[in-house]
Amino acid sequence: MACNQQQAIQAKAVWPEEGARLMPDPLDAVEKLLRRYLVLPDPSYYPAMVLWIAHTYGFTRWDSTPRIAFMAPEKDSGKSRALELLEALCAHARIVSGRAGISLAGIRQFINGDQTPTVLVDEIDTVFGGGRSNEDLRGFINSGYRRKTGFVVRAGSKQEGPVFYSTFAPVAMAGLSAGSLPDTVTSRSLMIRRRRALPGETVDDFDEADETELQALASELELWVGSHIITGKLTAMVNMPSSVRNRARQIWKPLLQVAACAGGDWPERGLNACLGFVADAARRDRPSLGTQILMVTKGMFAEAGDAEFLPTEQIVSRLAEEETISQTVNNKRLGVELAEYDIIPTQRRWNGTVRRGYERHRFAEAWAAYIPHDKP
Repeated sequence: MACNQQQAIQAKAVWPEEGARLMPDPLDAVEKLLRRYLVLPDPSYYPAMVLWIAHTYGFTRWDSTPRIAFMAPEKDSGKSRALELLEALCAHARIVSGRAGISLAGIRQFINGDQTPTVLVDEIDTVFGGGRSNEDLRGFINSGYRRKTGFVVRAGSKQEGPVFYSTFAPVAMAGLSAGSLPDTVTSRSLMIRRRRALPGETVDDFDEADETELQALASELELWVGSHIITGKLTAMVNMPSSVRNRARQIWKPLLQVAACAGGDWPERGLNACLGFVADAARRDRPSLGTQILMVTKGMFAEAGDAEFLPTEQIVSRLAEEETISQTVNNKRLGVELAEYDIIPTQRRWNGTVRRGYERHRFAEAWAAYIPHDKP
């Protein structure tokens, strides 16, 4: 269904009528059900999942809809089971298989139906793993994360002119190896790292779950979120920690607002989960080659007594010794990488000869902007 840009991002769900009373908080019941059918290695994963599920019923009220990814190093780790639970509990959810192939045209038609779905992509590693880029699907996942970028434009008929299609929708993924996901997808996602159950960790068989119970709980969620939309509480101001910035802030703001609506211990549990996820992402973050070069050069200048100049060959030689840098960096590559930060080489006299290299003062701004404060 084609639509103009403004129509492409409108909510399609039907909410309770004005004046409806606030519904009882169903989040505890959702978490209890998740724990019955799913073993998660980190306790903070449960509240994060619950808040993400609830946000799918009101995602159009926010500027961002965070992605969630269930990734594991081996098969039989409960990844697909997690998606089955989401399919039962999220708003208009539907599982699609990455292995079967997903076309941009199909996704476009899927998203722009009568109701915006929660898109659940299983076997996402078959889409992105093994060096596959799949730019169409990556573009959909990335653009649909933000309301402002959540559409694609295609040529219409002469009478229609350009036609805009929405891509703004909640997305969950499951697959093998978190490293198979592009960095641009990972940075927009809650990463739920799955593993096989340990001896003694048992759950109920979801294949025998009571569908009536699941449908009733999903209906309670929809009504509960809808009642808070009516009162305006769903998007009320929440205090975000100063350490939660940029994309992490976009991911967690909707979830913490849901937690604030629930009250009780949910705001505290949501905040603790937020800080845990942000810290885990920082620990696992793989710095770009440019950032690694900045960290090495900062250390080199410090070791040289805050020298004002270092020759290119000396920097390249040091980079070759760094075990954390797997790529080969020659003089030319060093110049290309540092030029991105507006750091350019110059010639100066060094130990009695004229050498080409880099002056310390040119690094100052890049060091301050791109190197974490706890790095040397």
